[in-house]
Parts: sequence; C-alpha cells; structure tokens
Amino acid sequence: SGKSLLIRVFTFSIIIELIGTFLIFSSYQFDYKMLFESVFHSISAFNNAGFILSDDFMNSLNLKWYFTILIFLGAIGFPTLSDVFSNFSKKRNWKTLHLTTKISLLSSFMLIFIGSIALYLLESTSIDGSLLEKITDLIFHSTSGRTAGFTAIDFSTLGFPLLITFIFLMFIGASPGSFGGGIVQVRFAALDTNTTFSANTDDFLSLSITPTSASNKILLDLRVRCQGFWATSEDSWHFYV
Repeated sequence: SGKSLLIRVFTFSIIIELIGTFLIFSSYQFDYKMLFESVFHSISAFNNAGFILSDDFMNSLNLKWYFTILIFLGAIGFPTLSDVFSNFSKKRNWKTLHLTTKISLLSSFMLIFIGSIALYLLESTSIDGSLLEKITDLIFHSTSGRTAGFTAIDFSTLGFPLLITFIFLMFIGASPGSFGGGIVQVRFAALDTNTTFSANTDDFLSLSITPTSASNKILLDLRVRCQGFWATSEDSWHFYV
C-alpha cells in the first residue's frame, strides 16, 4: 500500500542517513562544531544532491569512501534496498533477488567500473597519491560523477573524451525508484529493443519492452507476483519507468 511504501522509504532514509552522519562525524573526532556539517553532508550524499559546506572530503580517504557508499545506496533505489535487506534477513542468495534488483546492482557496478577505467586511462595524470588514494579517487569520481556531482578534481581541466564519457554516464543515471537522475539503467538496457520475457517460477515475472518509433521513448511494463517492495493488494505490482 501507499502507506507501507512511505514508511519503508522514510525508514531506510533515516537509518542510512543517521549511520552516514555518525561515520562522517567520526572523521572529525566527534567535534560537536562539525555535527551540523556531518548531518548536512550525509543527507546531501544519500540524496545524490552534491551540495557541500566545505571541501574537507577532498583530502580525506575516509570521507570519500563514506560519500561513495552513501551516493551508491541513494542511487540503486528503494526497491533494490528493500529486496536486498529482505534477502539478507532471510539468509537467501543471489538467485532469489528480483529481476530489477539484479539489473540495478549489476549495471551500477558495471558503470562504476567503466567510469573508473575511463578516468584512469584518459586522465591518470590528474590523480596523484598512493595506490590506495588513486583507487579511492577513481571509484569516488566514477560513482559521484554519474548521479551526485561531488568532485575533488577540476573538471574544467579534463579532456574532451573523458567529459563525453561522464556525460554518457550521467545520461544513463541511476536505478528506478532512487534519488538519482538520468534515463535510469533499465531504460538504457531496453533502448531500441522490443523484448518479452516470462518465467513460470515461484516469483512470476513478465517483462515487456516496447519502443515508440516516433519519439523513441520506451515503456517498461514490469509485473511481479511476489511479496515485493511495490506489492499491491492483489499481491502484484505494475511498474513504469
């Protein structure tokens, strides 16, 4: 129901942002003067907003990792978070995850990997430090550049090929039901296709993708009969992206 959905979204948001606040606050040795900034940056990162009150994270590996994790959680979507949490609490495995959850997770990791490799190959001179610092910067900018906007390097100095790569990643964006923008990953996977998939299993899935030739828009009709995050009173959900 709508009330149940609202409660889950609110609960996930509060819990994740509180944990993020604690981690960021710990980086400041729990200096009470930095409490508001810790809360602000935790909310900003999880909501993929990109707003900052200071540039302290630019020189802190811990803060970059905290920001990266918060951005990632905010970009994979509440249906994915709910499904992963449900599977983890019931000690299930990868096979029991919903189709959209698998698409969200796999595509997210793949896009982060592509962005990191592109940044390393095209602009490795812009990233200094030890191996750990370079890996942190690559993953941080690949994750943030796609949906949030936090940056520790001057993008105005980057070459045209890398800028096009990040524009492409921003165009794809985040997962359905998330704080990120873009055309969302499921739409991109379905671009210029006309696919129908069905599986008669414990969790019946029916996926149909139909492009509109005139406007090149894609309608994704996803019905899942299961105890899913978006379950309706009829124990099924109809999801458009």
